[in-house]
Order: sequence, then structure tokens, then C-alpha cells
Amino acid sequence: MQGYDAFEKGQGCTIWKKEKDCGAVASDHFEHLIGKNFECELNGHDKYNRVLATCKTDTGKDIGALMVRSGLAFDYSKYSAGKYREDEAYAKKHKFGAWGHDFIKPWVYRRKK
Repeated sequence: MQGYDAFEKGQGCTIWKKEKDCGAVASDHFEHLIGKNFECELNGHDKYNRVLATCKTDTGKDIGALMVRSGLAFDYSKYSAGKYREDEAYAKKHKFGAWGHDFIKPWVYRRKK
């Protein structure tokens, strides 16, 4: 997936006033969104040779936008050119997912590990 970053498995945060494994919550939500049918457009590879792609649900919705809008992932502007900026602002404004509580962004969490 390209342009957004989701919580890492095992990464804690607070959602609905309860401590959660936000990585597991994000992963479950992602699996729900992709369902059984989805399509990906390959956009190349990153410096680690990982595939970069934009994926859509079987109804044509951008999975990255849905993840970010849910508050369980973030626009990764370093790689997105702000593609998901508006979705993140929407999630933050409405306090979706982790936005209503305490969390550390995934890239900061990984640096601290």
C-alpha cells in the first residue's frame, strides 16, 4: 500500500477510553475493507524493493482513503504528496479511531523501538 501508514501490531493506543492494540484493530479493519475482492494498481517499488500500490475495494473505493478516514491510519506525507491529507483532517475533526484519544504515530513508534 502506498501513501499511508497504519498502526503496528502490538502498538497500543486508547480508543473509546480503553487501551487497545491499535495495530490489531487497524489490521482487522483493513481485512474487513478488502473483503474477498479488491484490485491494486502497481506503482513501482520502494528502496527496500517492496511493492508500492494503490488498492481499491470491489466497489472502487480507495482502501488507503478508507483506512485514514477511519482514524486507524495516517497520511504519510513523506510518500503520499498529501494524497490522504483531507481524509486525515476529516478523521481528526470527527475524532474517529485513535484521534479522540492518545496515540503515537506509527513512524514515531517504529523509531522508538
